[in-house]
Amino acid sequence: MWSVDENCLIEMLRRVPQGRLGVCRAVCREWRAVAEALISETTPAFLACCPGMAGLSPTLTVRTTGRPRLSVAFERGKENVRAVSGACLMLEYQGVRPGIEALRGRSPASLVCESRVTRAALPCLVKMAPSLRLLDLRGLSTDTASSRFRAQLCGAISMMTRLEELHVPGHDLDERSARSIARCKGLRVLNVAHNCLGPAGCAELARLRGLRELDLSDNEAAEGARHLSALTGLTDLSLNFNGIEDAPLAACLAPLALLRRLRVTWNEVGPLATRAVAGGLRLLTSVDVSFCEPSACLAARGLPSLTSLTANHTGASEAEARGLAAPLLALQLSNNLLTDAAARGLVAGAGAGLTSLDVGWNCLGHEAAACIAEGATRLARLDIRNNEVLDVGALALMGSRSLRWLNVSHNGVSATCVQHIRSEARGRGAFTLFA
Repeated sequence: MWSVDENCLIEMLRRVPQGRLGVCRAVCREWRAVAEALISETTPAFLACCPGMAGLSPTLTVRTTGRPRLSVAFERGKENVRAVSGACLMLEYQGVRPGIEALRGRSPASLVCESRVTRAALPCLVKMAPSLRLLDLRGLSTDTASSRFRAQLCGAISMMTRLEELHVPGHDLDERSARSIARCKGLRVLNVAHNCLGPAGCAELARLRGLRELDLSDNEAAEGARHLSALTGLTDLSLNFNGIEDAPLAACLAPLALLRRLRVTWNEVGPLATRAVAGGLRLLTSVDVSFCEPSACLAARGLPSLTSLTANHTGASEAEARGLAAPLLALQLSNNLLTDAAARGLVAGAGAGLTSLDVGWNCLGHEAAACIAEGATRLARLDIRNNEVLDVGALALMGSRSLRWLNVSHNGVSATCVQHIRSEARGRGAFTLFA
Protein backbone atom coordinates (compact mmCIF):
# COMPACT_ATOMS: atom_id res chain seq x y z
CA MET A 1 0.00 0.00 0.00
CA TRP A 2 1.40 3.37 -0.93
CA SER A 3 1.98 6.06 1.71
CA VAL A 4 2.39 9.81 1.66
CA ASP A 5 5.43 11.53 3.12
CA GLU A 6 4.46 13.27 6.38
CA ASN A 7 5.57 16.71 5.19
CA CYS A 8 3.58 16.28 1.98
CA LEU A 9 0.56 15.12 3.97
CA ILE A 10 0.73 18.19 6.21
CA GLU A 11 0.87 20.49 3.20
CA MET A 12 -2.02 18.65 1.57
CA LEU A 13 -4.26 18.85 4.64
CA ARG A 14 -3.40 22.50 5.20
CA ARG A 15 -5.22 23.18 1.93
CA VAL A 16 -8.30 21.19 2.95
CA PRO A 17 -11.27 23.40 3.91
CA GLN A 18 -11.59 23.68 7.68
CA GLY A 19 -15.00 22.06 7.73
CA ARG A 20 -13.64 18.91 6.06
CA LEU A 21 -10.74 18.21 8.43
CA GLY A 22 -13.02 16.10 10.61
CA VAL A 23 -13.58 13.74 7.70
CA CYS A 24 -9.82 13.41 7.11
CA ARG A 25 -9.40 12.00 10.62
CA ALA A 26 -11.20 8.83 9.54
CA VAL A 27 -8.79 7.87 6.72
CA CYS A 28 -6.05 6.19 8.77
CA ARG A 29 -3.90 6.62 11.84
CA GLU A 30 -1.36 8.92 10.16
CA TRP A 31 -4.07 11.14 8.67
CA ARG A 32 -5.83 11.29 12.03
CA ALA A 33 -2.68 12.51 13.83
CA VAL A 34 -1.99 15.23 11.27
CA ALA A 35 -5.63 16.32 11.04
CA GLU A 36 -5.93 16.62 14.83
CA ALA A 37 -2.72 18.64 14.98
CA LEU A 38 -4.10 21.04 12.38
CA ILE A 39 -7.45 21.23 14.18
CA SER A 40 -5.65 22.12 17.43
CA GLU A 41 -3.72 24.88 15.63
CA THR A 42 -6.82 26.45 14.11
CA THR A 43 -9.51 25.48 16.58
CA PRO A 44 -11.64 28.67 16.51
CA ALA A 45 -11.65 28.77 12.71
CA PHE A 46 -12.42 25.05 12.54
CA LEU A 47 -15.46 25.31 14.79
CA ALA A 48 -16.66 28.47 13.12
CA CYS A 49 -16.93 26.79 9.72
CA CYS A 50 -18.36 23.42 10.81
CA PRO A 51 -21.90 23.07 9.45
CA GLY A 52 -24.70 22.98 11.98
CA MET A 53 -22.71 24.64 14.77
CA ALA A 54 -24.49 28.00 14.77
CA GLY A 55 -26.67 28.58 17.81
CA LEU A 56 -25.56 25.47 19.69
CA SER A 57 -24.40 25.39 23.31
CA PRO A 58 -21.09 23.61 23.97
CA THR A 59 -20.78 20.96 26.65
CA LEU A 60 -17.23 20.54 27.92
CA THR A 61 -15.92 17.24 29.29
CA VAL A 62 -12.47 16.96 30.80
CA ARG A 63 -11.28 13.36 30.76
CA THR A 64 -8.04 11.43 30.70
CA THR A 65 -7.22 9.04 27.87
CA GLY A 66 -3.49 8.64 28.32
CA ARG A 67 -3.15 12.39 28.95
CA PRO A 68 -5.58 15.12 30.03
CA ARG A 69 -7.83 16.35 27.25
CA LEU A 70 -10.73 18.68 26.89
CA SER A 71 -13.53 17.36 24.74
CA VAL A 72 -16.01 19.76 23.22
CA ALA A 73 -19.41 18.47 22.19
CA PHE A 74 -22.46 20.51 21.25
CA GLU A 75 -26.10 20.18 22.13
CA ARG A 76 -29.34 21.71 20.94
CA GLY A 77 -31.79 21.50 23.82
CA LYS A 78 -31.82 17.87 24.96
CA GLU A 79 -30.53 16.53 21.66
CA ASN A 80 -26.80 15.96 21.38
CA VAL A 81 -25.35 16.96 18.01
CA ARG A 82 -22.66 14.32 17.60
CA ALA A 83 -21.90 14.51 13.89
CA VAL A 84 -19.37 17.25 13.19
CA SER A 85 -18.62 17.83 9.53
CA GLY A 86 -20.23 14.50 8.71
CA ALA A 87 -17.75 12.09 10.31
CA CYS A 88 -16.29 13.22 13.64
CA LEU A 89 -18.22 12.07 16.74
CA MET A 90 -16.39 14.31 19.20
CA LEU A 91 -13.58 16.81 18.91
CA GLU A 92 -10.72 16.20 21.35
CA TYR A 93 -8.13 18.88 21.90
CA GLN A 94 -4.78 17.98 23.39
CA GLY A 95 -4.47 20.02 26.55
CA VAL A 96 -7.09 22.28 28.05
CA ARG A 97 -6.28 25.77 26.77
CA PRO A 98 -6.86 25.14 23.03
CA GLY A 99 -10.35 23.89 23.86
CA ILE A 100 -11.10 26.95 25.95
CA GLU A 101 -9.92 29.20 23.15
CA ALA A 102 -12.26 27.34 20.80
CA LEU A 103 -15.22 28.65 22.74
CA ARG A 104 -14.69 32.34 21.97
CA GLY A 105 -17.98 33.88 21.07
CA ARG A 106 -19.98 30.93 22.42
CA SER A 107 -21.68 30.28 25.74
CA PRO A 108 -20.83 26.89 27.27
CA ALA A 109 -23.82 25.17 28.81
CA SER A 110 -22.07 22.63 31.05
CA LEU A 111 -18.68 21.57 32.33
CA VAL A 112 -17.96 17.98 33.43
CA CYS A 113 -14.58 17.02 34.90
CA GLU A 114 -14.25 13.24 34.68
CA SER A 115 -10.61 13.09 35.69
CA ARG A 116 -7.83 15.01 37.35
CA VAL A 117 -6.94 18.37 35.84
CA THR A 118 -4.04 20.56 36.89
CA ARG A 119 -4.45 23.57 39.11
CA ALA A 120 -3.12 25.72 36.27
CA ALA A 121 -6.10 24.71 34.12
CA LEU A 122 -8.74 25.52 36.73
CA PRO A 123 -8.64 29.33 36.30
CA CYS A 124 -9.32 28.82 32.60
CA LEU A 125 -12.29 26.60 33.36
CA VAL A 126 -13.91 28.85 35.95
CA LYS A 127 -13.85 31.79 33.52
CA MET A 128 -16.90 30.18 31.93
CA ALA A 129 -18.89 30.64 35.16
CA PRO A 130 -21.56 33.16 34.07
CA SER A 131 -23.06 30.96 31.36
CA LEU A 132 -22.87 27.50 32.95
CA ARG A 133 -26.07 25.60 33.70
CA LEU A 134 -24.30 22.44 34.90
CA LEU A 135 -20.99 22.09 36.77
CA ASP A 136 -19.83 18.56 37.62
CA LEU A 137 -16.51 18.23 39.48
CA ARG A 138 -17.03 14.68 40.74
CA GLY A 139 -14.02 13.47 38.79
CA LEU A 140 -11.54 15.99 40.21
CA SER A 141 -8.81 14.47 42.32
CA THR A 142 -9.04 15.50 45.98
CA ASP A 143 -5.45 16.74 45.90
CA THR A 144 -6.76 19.84 44.11
CA ALA A 145 -8.89 20.72 47.13
CA SER A 146 -6.48 23.30 48.54
CA SER A 147 -7.68 26.47 50.25
CA ARG A 148 -6.74 28.47 47.16
CA PHE A 149 -8.69 26.11 44.91
CA ARG A 150 -11.74 26.34 47.18
CA ALA A 151 -11.56 30.13 47.12
CA GLN A 152 -11.38 30.17 43.31
CA LEU A 153 -14.16 27.63 43.01
CA CYS A 154 -16.49 29.37 45.44
CA GLY A 155 -15.86 32.72 43.80
CA ALA A 156 -16.76 31.24 40.43
CA ILE A 157 -19.86 29.47 41.79
CA SER A 158 -21.18 32.68 43.31
CA MET A 159 -21.18 34.20 39.79
CA MET A 160 -23.05 31.29 38.18
CA THR A 161 -26.43 32.96 38.07
CA ARG A 162 -27.80 30.43 35.55
CA LEU A 163 -26.57 27.32 37.36
CA GLU A 164 -29.20 24.59 37.72
CA GLU A 165 -27.09 21.54 38.62
CA LEU A 166 -23.94 21.39 40.76
CA HIS A 167 -21.82 18.39 41.81
CA VAL A 168 -18.87 19.19 44.12
CA PRO A 169 -18.39 16.18 46.44
CA GLY A 170 -15.24 15.62 48.44
CA HIS A 171 -13.61 19.07 48.21
CA ASP A 172 -13.51 19.99 51.93
CA LEU A 173 -16.12 22.69 51.42
CA ASP A 174 -17.14 24.54 54.59
CA GLU A 175 -19.89 26.96 55.63
CA ARG A 176 -18.31 29.80 53.60
CA SER A 177 -18.49 27.60 50.53
CA ALA A 178 -22.14 26.89 51.31
CA ARG A 179 -22.75 30.64 51.43
CA SER A 180 -21.39 30.96 47.89
CA ILE A 181 -23.52 28.04 46.69
CA ALA A 182 -26.62 29.59 48.26
CA ARG A 183 -26.28 32.58 45.91
CA CYS A 184 -27.22 30.32 42.98
CA LYS A 185 -30.96 30.75 43.40
CA GLY A 186 -31.76 28.70 40.32
CA LEU A 187 -30.20 25.45 41.61
CA ARG A 188 -32.37 22.37 41.19
CA VAL A 189 -29.81 19.57 41.77
CA LEU A 190 -27.02 19.84 44.37
CA ASN A 191 -24.44 17.21 45.38
CA VAL A 192 -22.13 18.32 48.20
CA ALA A 193 -21.45 14.90 49.74
CA HIS A 194 -18.27 14.24 51.74
CA ASN A 195 -17.56 17.84 52.69
CA CYS A 196 -17.52 19.75 55.99
CA LEU A 197 -20.55 22.04 55.71
CA GLY A 198 -21.73 21.48 59.28
CA PRO A 199 -24.86 23.02 60.83
CA ALA A 200 -24.07 26.53 59.54
CA GLY A 201 -23.67 25.19 56.01
CA CYS A 202 -27.04 23.44 56.23
CA ALA A 203 -28.64 26.73 57.27
CA GLU A 204 -27.16 28.42 54.20
CA LEU A 205 -28.38 25.69 51.84
CA ALA A 206 -31.87 25.97 53.32
CA ARG A 207 -32.18 29.27 51.42
CA LEU A 208 -32.26 27.35 48.11
CA ARG A 209 -36.03 26.89 48.09
CA GLY A 210 -36.01 25.69 44.49
CA LEU A 211 -33.93 22.57 45.19
CA ARG A 212 -35.37 19.29 43.97
CA GLU A 213 -32.44 16.92 44.63
CA LEU A 214 -29.92 17.22 47.49
CA ASP A 215 -27.05 14.92 48.49
CA LEU A 216 -25.73 16.05 51.88
CA SER A 217 -24.08 12.76 52.87
CA ASP A 218 -21.12 12.83 55.28
CA ASN A 219 -21.18 16.54 56.13
CA GLU A 220 -21.23 16.60 59.95
CA ALA A 221 -24.82 17.78 59.65
CA ALA A 222 -26.26 16.16 62.79
CA GLU A 223 -27.13 19.51 64.37
CA GLY A 224 -28.14 21.22 61.15
CA ALA A 225 -30.65 18.72 59.73
CA ARG A 226 -33.59 20.68 61.15
CA HIS A 227 -32.85 23.56 58.75
CA LEU A 228 -33.60 21.31 55.77
CA SER A 229 -37.29 21.22 56.66
CA ALA A 230 -37.58 24.51 54.74
CA LEU A 231 -36.78 22.73 51.45
CA THR A 232 -40.33 21.55 50.92
CA GLY A 233 -39.85 21.08 47.17
CA LEU A 234 -37.30 18.26 47.56
CA THR A 235 -38.03 15.02 45.71
CA ASP A 236 -34.65 13.31 46.32
CA LEU A 237 -32.70 13.56 49.61
CA SER A 238 -29.57 11.78 50.82
CA LEU A 239 -28.43 12.27 54.43
CA ASN A 240 -26.15 9.25 54.79
CA PHE A 241 -23.32 9.15 57.36
CA ASN A 242 -24.34 12.21 59.37
CA GLY A 243 -25.24 10.62 62.71
CA ILE A 244 -28.52 12.53 62.96
CA GLU A 245 -30.57 11.63 66.04
CA ASP A 246 -34.15 10.49 65.92
CA ALA A 247 -35.98 13.71 66.90
CA PRO A 248 -34.05 16.12 64.62
CA LEU A 249 -34.38 13.67 61.73
CA ALA A 250 -38.14 13.43 62.26
CA ALA A 251 -38.41 17.24 62.37
CA CYS A 252 -36.43 17.46 59.14
CA LEU A 253 -38.44 14.87 57.21
CA ALA A 254 -42.00 15.60 58.34
CA PRO A 255 -42.60 18.69 56.09
CA LEU A 256 -41.01 17.13 52.97
CA ALA A 257 -44.23 15.73 51.57
CA LEU A 258 -42.98 15.66 47.96
CA LEU A 259 -40.04 13.30 48.64
CA ARG A 260 -39.80 10.32 46.32
CA ARG A 261 -36.32 8.99 47.12
CA LEU A 262 -34.79 9.00 50.63
CA ARG A 263 -31.41 7.68 51.85
CA VAL A 264 -30.64 7.92 55.57
CA THR A 265 -28.04 5.20 56.26
CA TRP A 266 -25.90 5.51 59.38
CA ASN A 267 -28.39 7.75 61.19
CA GLU A 268 -30.67 7.15 64.16
CA VAL A 269 -33.92 6.28 62.45
CA GLY A 270 -35.95 5.62 65.57
CA PRO A 271 -39.71 5.60 66.27
CA LEU A 272 -40.14 9.34 65.68
CA ALA A 273 -38.43 9.37 62.29
CA THR A 274 -40.19 6.13 61.34
CA ARG A 275 -43.59 7.66 62.09
CA ALA A 276 -42.65 10.82 60.19
CA VAL A 277 -41.81 8.77 57.10
CA ALA A 278 -44.69 6.32 57.28
CA GLY A 279 -47.24 8.97 58.19
CA GLY A 280 -46.43 11.89 55.92
CA LEU A 281 -44.20 10.94 53.00
CA ARG A 282 -46.86 9.22 50.91
CA LEU A 283 -45.08 9.74 47.57
CA LEU A 284 -41.90 7.85 48.49
CA THR A 285 -40.86 5.25 45.93
CA SER A 286 -37.39 4.36 47.27
CA VAL A 287 -36.00 4.25 50.83
CA ASP A 288 -32.55 3.24 52.12
CA VAL A 289 -32.25 2.74 55.91
CA SER A 290 -29.18 0.48 56.01
CA PHE A 291 -27.08 0.51 59.18
CA CYS A 292 -29.99 1.91 61.20
CA GLU A 293 -32.17 0.47 63.98
CA PRO A 294 -34.25 -2.65 63.15
CA SER A 295 -37.44 -0.63 63.56
CA ALA A 296 -36.36 1.56 60.63
CA CYS A 297 -37.64 -1.18 58.31
CA LEU A 298 -41.16 -0.35 59.47
CA ALA A 299 -40.87 3.04 57.77
CA ALA A 300 -42.07 1.21 54.66
CA ARG A 301 -45.35 0.23 56.27
CA GLY A 302 -48.36 1.82 54.64
CA LEU A 303 -46.51 3.75 51.93
CA PRO A 304 -48.68 3.21 48.85
CA SER A 305 -46.08 4.27 46.25
CA LEU A 306 -43.02 2.52 47.71
CA THR A 307 -41.37 0.11 45.27
CA SER A 308 -37.81 -0.23 46.63
CA LEU A 309 -36.55 -0.71 50.21
CA THR A 310 -32.91 -1.21 51.25
CA ALA A 311 -32.37 -2.23 54.89
CA ASN A 312 -29.02 -4.02 55.02
CA HIS A 313 -27.19 -4.40 58.33
CA THR A 314 -30.16 -3.31 60.43
CA GLY A 315 -30.52 -6.41 62.61
CA ALA A 316 -33.98 -7.03 61.15
CA SER A 317 -35.67 -10.25 62.26
CA GLU A 318 -39.10 -11.88 62.09
CA ALA A 319 -40.98 -8.93 63.60
CA GLU A 320 -39.67 -6.48 61.01
CA ALA A 321 -40.16 -8.91 58.12
CA ARG A 322 -43.81 -9.40 58.99
CA GLY A 323 -44.34 -5.65 59.07
CA LEU A 324 -43.28 -5.09 55.46
CA ALA A 325 -46.79 -4.99 54.05
CA ALA A 326 -45.99 -2.78 51.07
CA PRO A 327 -46.27 -3.20 47.27
CA LEU A 328 -42.49 -3.59 46.86
CA LEU A 329 -40.72 -4.51 43.63
CA ALA A 330 -37.15 -4.54 45.02
CA LEU A 331 -36.09 -5.45 48.55
CA GLN A 332 -32.62 -5.73 50.09
CA LEU A 333 -32.29 -7.29 53.56
CA SER A 334 -28.77 -8.70 53.55
CA ASN A 335 -26.69 -9.16 56.71
CA ASN A 336 -29.61 -9.35 59.10
CA LEU A 337 -31.12 -11.99 61.43
CA LEU A 338 -33.79 -13.44 59.16
CA THR A 339 -34.89 -17.04 59.75
CA ASP A 340 -37.32 -19.37 57.99
CA ALA A 341 -40.20 -17.92 60.01
CA ALA A 342 -39.16 -14.41 58.98
CA ALA A 343 -39.11 -15.47 55.33
CA ARG A 344 -42.69 -16.71 55.62
CA GLY A 345 -43.79 -13.38 57.06
CA LEU A 346 -41.82 -11.51 54.43
CA VAL A 347 -43.43 -13.38 51.54
CA ALA A 348 -46.88 -12.97 53.06
CA GLY A 349 -46.42 -9.22 53.44
CA ALA A 350 -44.46 -8.10 50.39
CA GLY A 351 -43.67 -11.17 48.32
CA ALA A 352 -46.47 -11.12 45.77
CA GLY A 353 -45.06 -8.26 43.67
CA LEU A 354 -41.34 -8.68 44.30
CA THR A 355 -39.12 -8.87 41.22
CA SER A 356 -35.75 -8.47 43.02
CA LEU A 357 -34.82 -9.82 46.47
CA ASP A 358 -31.49 -9.80 48.35
CA VAL A 359 -31.45 -11.83 51.60
CA GLY A 360 -27.80 -12.85 51.63
CA TRP A 361 -25.90 -13.42 54.89
CA ASN A 362 -28.90 -14.36 57.04
CA CYS A 363 -30.04 -17.58 58.74
CA LEU A 364 -32.36 -18.95 56.07
CA GLY A 365 -32.83 -22.66 55.47
CA HIS A 366 -34.50 -24.80 52.83
CA GLU A 367 -37.97 -23.98 54.16
CA ALA A 368 -37.36 -20.29 53.47
CA ALA A 369 -36.18 -21.12 49.94
CA ALA A 370 -39.31 -23.14 49.25
CA CYS A 371 -41.52 -20.39 50.68
CA ILE A 372 -39.86 -17.76 48.45
CA ALA A 373 -40.18 -19.94 45.36
CA GLU A 374 -43.85 -20.54 46.02
CA GLY A 375 -44.94 -17.08 47.21
CA ALA A 376 -42.82 -14.67 45.14
CA THR A 377 -44.28 -15.64 41.79
CA ARG A 378 -42.86 -12.65 39.88
CA LEU A 379 -39.33 -12.87 41.28
CA ALA A 380 -36.70 -12.48 38.55
CA ARG A 381 -33.56 -11.85 40.66
CA LEU A 382 -32.68 -13.55 43.97
CA ASP A 383 -29.50 -13.23 46.03
CA ILE A 384 -29.58 -15.78 48.87
CA ARG A 385 -25.84 -16.38 49.27
CA ASN A 386 -24.28 -17.36 52.61
CA ASN A 387 -27.33 -19.05 54.12
CA GLU A 388 -28.16 -22.74 54.69
CA VAL A 389 -30.62 -23.65 51.95
CA LEU A 390 -28.72 -26.87 51.02
CA ASP A 391 -29.65 -29.01 48.01
CA VAL A 392 -33.34 -29.17 48.90
CA GLY A 393 -33.70 -25.37 48.99
CA ALA A 394 -31.66 -24.79 45.82
CA LEU A 395 -33.81 -27.25 43.85
CA ALA A 396 -36.96 -25.65 45.25
CA LEU A 397 -35.83 -22.25 44.04
CA MET A 398 -35.43 -23.56 40.52
CA GLY A 399 -39.13 -24.31 40.63
CA SER A 400 -39.77 -20.58 40.24
CA ARG A 401 -40.33 -20.17 36.51
CA SER A 402 -39.92 -16.37 36.59
CA LEU A 403 -36.37 -16.53 38.03
CA ARG A 404 -33.59 -15.32 35.71
CA TRP A 405 -30.74 -14.48 38.15
CA LEU A 406 -29.82 -16.62 41.17
CA ASN A 407 -26.96 -16.61 43.67
CA VAL A 408 -26.92 -19.66 46.00
CA SER A 409 -23.18 -19.68 46.70
CA HIS A 410 -21.96 -20.72 50.17
CA ASN A 411 -25.17 -22.57 51.02
CA GLY A 412 -23.87 -26.13 51.34
CA VAL A 413 -25.15 -27.04 47.88
CA SER A 414 -23.42 -30.17 46.54
CA ALA A 415 -21.55 -30.33 43.24
CA THR A 416 -24.11 -32.80 41.86
CA CYS A 417 -26.95 -30.41 42.67
CA VAL A 418 -25.08 -27.48 41.14
CA GLN A 419 -24.57 -29.47 37.95
CA HIS A 420 -28.28 -30.30 37.82
CA ILE A 421 -29.21 -26.63 38.37
CA ARG A 422 -26.84 -25.49 35.62
CA SER A 423 -28.36 -27.99 33.23
CA GLU A 424 -31.86 -26.75 33.99
CA ALA A 425 -30.73 -23.12 33.76
CA ARG A 426 -29.37 -23.67 30.25
CA GLY A 427 -32.81 -24.82 29.19
CA ARG A 428 -34.30 -21.48 30.25
CA GLY A 429 -32.19 -19.40 27.88
CA ALA A 430 -30.96 -16.18 29.49
CA PHE A 431 -30.21 -17.27 33.07
CA THR A 432 -27.38 -16.17 35.39
CA LEU A 433 -26.36 -18.58 38.16
CA PHE A 434 -23.78 -18.29 40.95
CA ALA A 435 -23.35 -21.46 42.98
